[in-house]
Amino acid sequence: MDQENPSSNWHHYIQHELIGPITYPYEWSFSQLKNAAILQLEVLLKSLENGWMIKDATPYNIQFKENKPIFIDTPSFMPWDAGMGWEAYRQYCMLFLYPMLLEAYKEIDFRPLLKSNLDGIEPNTMMKIFSGRDLFRSGVFSHIFLPAKVEKNILSNEKDRKQARDRKSIQHSKLSVIALVESMLRLVKKINNKKSISEWGDYDSNNTYEDADNQIKKNFIKDVASLVNPNIAWDMGANTGLFSEHISSLCKSVIALDQDLNAVDRMYLRIANQGKSNVTPLVMQLNNMSPNHGFAANERVSLEQRAKPDLIMCLAVIHHIRMTANIPCKNYLSYLRSLNCEVIIEFVNRDDEMVIKLLKNKHEQYLDYNINTFKEEVVKSFEIKSSVKLKNGMRELFHLTPKDDV
Repeated sequence: MDQENPSSNWHHYIQHELIGPITYPYEWSFSQLKNAAILQLEVLLKSLENGWMIKDATPYNIQFKENKPIFIDTPSFMPWDAGMGWEAYRQYCMLFLYPMLLEAYKEIDFRPLLKSNLDGIEPNTMMKIFSGRDLFRSGVFSHIFLPAKVEKNILSNEKDRKQARDRKSIQHSKLSVIALVESMLRLVKKINNKKSISEWGDYDSNNTYEDADNQIKKNFIKDVASLVNPNIAWDMGANTGLFSEHISSLCKSVIALDQDLNAVDRMYLRIANQGKSNVTPLVMQLNNMSPNHGFAANERVSLEQRAKPDLIMCLAVIHHIRMTANIPCKNYLSYLRSLNCEVIIEFVNRDDEMVIKLLKNKHEQYLDYNINTFKEEVVKSFEIKSSVKLKNGMRELFHLTPKDDV
């Protein structure tokens, strides 16, 4: 076998363009997961109509290109044999439907559950969350209650040392399989999350900046981005992505990260509706980034390995890192330095209203959080290339470049 050129081992092969950045469903907003779920079903329906089946139903087989979902797992297609059912139905429920129902019906964040279990959320787990009253909601009885009951009966009959029973193979017509997939598609299309009010969901129209300061900030980050000309830029704490879009024309790719579910969903819907965009919105806690995990801690890899940045923007997030996540500034700066890239960081002084709000009713006053201590820590690892003050000196923007001798 030719290891250098694997394609020479086959008569025919498909080579698709390189897709990036690779993202995972536990980083997606509700609308991203919903659009991926719809695509999975539409591809399956088209396949069935042409005599084919898709053996998997996992969101890991879907990626986003310019914020449009595309199906990437061509080896999962297989001929449909007479009598074959939708064997990936359970997988679809666990990885697509159940996460959506959790957020839509219970306002429960599905991402920690998908991150902790790469196989998805099991029917029995869903039954522990949903009450009897929920059975009347669309999809709960047929796709949660009945599967959970069937699985419970199987486990009861085959538990411990009981011999596994032969189960009769149910013969399905193609029309019945298509009907099941079409009914699932109708259900998924009408599931919507409750768009609850979030702290940052309206950041684009409600923030603490005057127009003049906002323009100074935009000019500063655009000048730095023009100077760096990054391949990949991260916007850490992107809110609804306005500053991500502001520098997008100067980057090959911008990854906009924020932990606010609704802000990211709003960003995604706006950007996706605009058409082609190189800004990728992701739900991500800055103090708990996606790790290496899964089999051998290498099945799913960290964002740092998937899309190493050339430029990072940290606009008005350092006070949250210090006072909400309780991470010392020096530790966060050390993390930024480990990425060995250019950094735009905004320091929010203690007399700013947002810091005052965070400190209210806190016993810990974070005395190490001040501009002088921050600068002292910065120059240990970075060179300050330029800076500008905002809001009458209550905030300051810095362009940092990593020192070579660190």
